[in-house]
Amino acid sequence: MKGWTTDVDSVNARQIFGGLVLFSGHPKYGATVMPDEAAANIPVGKPPEKTPEKTSEQLAGATGAGDIVYTLTSPETYMACQYTSTLVRLIKKLPKDAKICRVKFSATLGHVQMVACE
Repeated sequence: MKGWTTDVDSVNARQIFGGLVLFSGHPKYGATVMPDEAAANIPVGKPPEKTPEKTSEQLAGATGAGDIVYTLTSPETYMACQYTSTLVRLIKKLPKDAKICRVKFSATLGHVQMVACE
């Protein structure tokens, strides 16, 4: 708004990349993409040796001890990145040729370490 400026309090309110949600279509429609059941917790860059056991939190894409894998089937997939100490999300449409996204979470800190969509 006219006359206002922005400021981020980096001392008292660190914004840490806490999580993300993938959507089939624009996030305003709320059609979330669920992670792959068979591929959840497979480390990035390693093929699955067997199907690991998963908790309901890991299946829902919550921060957990392993990697989360999403197979993208929608012609329009969006990623919404969530940060601590704010309600603001960063939203981006993924390229149409992206077929899989892998999300690596920190087991000890509980936040996103890496996202790779290919």
